[in-house]
Amino acid sequence: MSDDKNEIAYYPEICKKMGRYLDDALGGLNRFSSSQNKLLSLMIAEIHKNLGVSNSGIFYPPLKTDITFGIEFPNGYISPMLLEVKRGRTLSLIDYSQLIGYLQVAKHIKVGLLMLVNEGTDASQLSSDFKHLIDIQQLNFDWNMTDKVTGEINVFRTGICVYTPGNGIDWINSKSSNGISDWETLIKCLKPDISNVV
Repeated sequence: MSDDKNEIAYYPEICKKMGRYLDDALGGLNRFSSSQNKLLSLMIAEIHKNLGVSNSGIFYPPLKTDITFGIEFPNGYISPMLLEVKRGRTLSLIDYSQLIGYLQVAKHIKVGLLMLVNEGTDASQLSSDFKHLIDIQQLNFDWNMTDKVTGEINVFRTGICVYTPGNGIDWINSKSSNGISDWETLIKCLKPDISNVV
């Protein structure tokens, strides 16, 4: 594998692989689309256009994120999901904090995944301090934050996964901290609360 291949070069194959897993997990009953390496508002607009669903009009700040997926549910609601992608052998707390920061600022995205592109068979996947905090259940994966200005409640949940090029996507186990650690949980988190959908 070429050493000069950066993480952006993996985005198309990650989207394709993630799409296959999502299709299986959703039972082929839902449509979805993805967008890569643009401002979040442009990615959301592109996803809505690809799915032929009018944009919700929700404001998204000018964050440039790696990959955004949108899954359409039967009522026409598009549930967005952020993927923060890192290439290398190890994910760190800095990587995780970047994902959390994006979700805090985005406000209207309920699911975010931190993904390691694993290029080495001997990868430790998580730095020792990151793994330790997960093991002792001292790292949040399930967030409920209140905006002190608007009173709006921002709820989101996170997970960590590993993509091995030419292979598949595996989950890092963070269930003890209520992290997303399997496809079934991911789909449950993406499903809209119908009572809160405008």
